[in-house]
Amino acid sequence: MTTASTQAFYANRKYSANAVSHKVILLDSLPKKVAEFYRQLNNVGSQSERFFQEARRYADRHFCKSIIIFDCMDERQDDTRKNLGIPALGAVSVRTAGNQLGDYNRHVEAEIMDIVKDSNKEASGDRLWHPVLILFVTHSSKSRPHDDSCAAWKHETAAALKDAELQVQRFNHGYAVFDSDGNVKQRFAIALHLHTYTDTEAIAFIGEESRVDPSIFADASIDSVLHDLNGIELENMAYKLMRQTFPFEDPRFLGLKHEDWEKVLHQLAEMLVANAHVVRAIADKRREASKAGHQGNFIVVGRGWELLEEANTHFSIGDYAYDISREARIAGKYVLVNAIRSVAQGQSNTCSVPFHINVPYGDDTHLKSELDRCASARYALGLARRMLNYWRKIAKDKAKRAAFQQEVWQALEHAGAGQAEKAVLDNLFQPGNFMRLFQFYVSVSHKRERQFELIATTQEVANS
Repeated sequence: MTTASTQAFYANRKYSANAVSHKVILLDSLPKKVAEFYRQLNNVGSQSERFFQEARRYADRHFCKSIIIFDCMDERQDDTRKNLGIPALGAVSVRTAGNQLGDYNRHVEAEIMDIVKDSNKEASGDRLWHPVLILFVTHSSKSRPHDDSCAAWKHETAAALKDAELQVQRFNHGYAVFDSDGNVKQRFAIALHLHTYTDTEAIAFIGEESRVDPSIFADASIDSVLHDLNGIELENMAYKLMRQTFPFEDPRFLGLKHEDWEKVLHQLAEMLVANAHVVRAIADKRREASKAGHQGNFIVVGRGWELLEEANTHFSIGDYAYDISREARIAGKYVLVNAIRSVAQGQSNTCSVPFHINVPYGDDTHLKSELDRCASARYALGLARRMLNYWRKIAKDKAKRAAFQQEVWQALEHAGAGQAEKAVLDNLFQPGNFMRLFQFYVSVSHKRERQFELIATTQEVANS
């Protein structure tokens, strides 16, 4: 989170008067599994300079120096960046339920503006504006489109696609400067719509009249010639397909020079080729695709999670939505379903819904860094407190608790659950047991060093 957007976020939040202390909770005092989780994060974070250098080299090779990926919090979408061949810190990820942003989201707009400024501040000596590449990603299941697509859209993929197209149009219009005749004089962002098929990991690039689906490079039954293309031939074919899908006259490229349009297409073609290799590996059974159904068993909230790359293990909720209780409810439901199934099948003795909340901090000077750490700690604790209060309201209201229990049971039935799971569910939703499900771990992490400092657990959140 850059300084300007940090200030914008903090200025619009209310916190309790209780100050957050600078204490750091020792990992040895945590449950073994939780402690190991943070040790692994910090171990990867210790290599952050290497990841920064990889991201810089990637940016130096391409016309669009900065990339934003708007994606769903669904755990099956954790591989989107990697499946497009983008390095770990080569894109900013914005994750919400069904990536629903509404007509205007000041948090998202602040983030985009910061990235636009930073992208051009750090541009090479040509002193040219380099538009930010915005990838708006929807997802669905090819094998089970009506019950295993985006839960936030109630598996109504057509509605998700329509909303994505509107978002893309809005971004392309909103981040361009027009002259008095209505022509685009300068473009600060190029927004595109991508669609992921979670059971094949194919990511389609959607144009105004057509789309490019990397599955054509992997399915020998469609065209054995395409399937057998070597590296150079694959790149050339991908570029030709991008030219057909995104012609120079496409409104989203208005304001670009012809050579700059070609540079963008080469960048997109590289992403398509990277994804084609993934799809080929899955088709050839050299790699496993994202599993059908939700597999997540914990939830990460906030920012700074870019180096957490275990796909299918966790839901990822950014702090971009005005009220993240909807995200918390959807993710919490599926994590609870998986926990109940694990207990019912004898694989675990306890059920829990862990929330890990993190907010980055850091500045060039010691004083500013310490102040930023205080603000980040307060903000992270505020996020945790809001989610804890949401679950408290459900716990105290019998009707609301029963409604959520029914949602969980429907998801369990869909997963093939029986009476063993029903018995576990009924016990967990007893008034005295319900709130014990939810565990909170609050941390801050340095933006550059990427070391996580745990500052609060469930009890501290409850007392704040």
